[in-house]
Amino acid sequence: MNKLSEWRTPAIALAVGLIAGPIISNLLGWQVSSSTMEEEVGAAVVEQQALFCEERARADAAYTDAAAFKALNFSAKREFVTPHAQMPGQDSADSTVVRACTNKLGAG
Repeated sequence: MNKLSEWRTPAIALAVGLIAGPIISNLLGWQVSSSTMEEEVGAAVVEQQALFCEERARADAAYTDAAAFKALNFSAKREFVTPHAQMPGQDSADSTVVRACTNKLGAG
């Protein structure tokens, strides 16, 4: 009986730690869920592709400056940016990349 009481407190502490540990670390933000990771990676990919698009568009002879680009209507901006936003191996440009690239070009 004495041996049972010796192991009882550490066993309970271990069980509570195994249950509470992951919950606490998740609340503190030390864990990353797969959906959060996918969102962050997706945003990073779009950002990188938008940078490529911006450089291609600025190198285009039709692009003069940010002020002239801002003066264009939405469909004209989209029409200008779409070919530059299409990445190699893609059939068409991703709309999120087009939007991000348009924002970058309009920002200056």
